[in-house]
Amino acid sequence: MTTNYKPIGPYILLNGKYAGKALEQLMFLDYGYIIWKYKFLKYRILRAEELHEYKHLRWLIIQGQSRQSQEI
Repeated sequence: MTTNYKPIGPYILLNGKYAGKALEQLMFLDYGYIIWKYKFLKYRILRAEELHEYKHLRWLIIQGQSRQSQEI
């Protein structure tokens, strides 16, 4: 399971619409894509939980959901 996953750096996409961008950047630029990609891997790819990209997406989403906004 990916609950103990801790990335050692950003995950850079190598191809597709966002080639060269980090998943962390896409959290702000296109959050819908992050969710879509996570669900695509989870429900369409056999043994997705073994993929580094899936682990990183899951970790990133959990990190984003656990943050609270603060007034500046």
